[in-house]
Amino acid sequence: MATSEELSSILMRMIRTLSEISESGEQREEQKKRLQRQFRESDHALDHLVFKRQKDLTRVTQVKENSILIILRQNRFHKVVNSY
Repeated sequence: MATSEELSSILMRMIRTLSEISESGEQREEQKKRLQRQFRESDHALDHLVFKRQKDLTRVTQVKENSILIILRQNRFHKVVNSY
């Protein structure tokens, strides 16, 4: 049978463990809130930049699409030329 000192020691360890778990949970919750806030801030900043540069982004997208079409047509042209 456990002595009074052993029971006290076990009880103290349990209290410390529960306290650490509680603190860890609180820390995780605080970190989660901080990360969510930072995500919202970065999302807002990104939306602002996209809105500010919408014309540039549209133009770059169009140039890229045209470049792809040119490359595809060049490849088709080379296939036709090489087939003769």
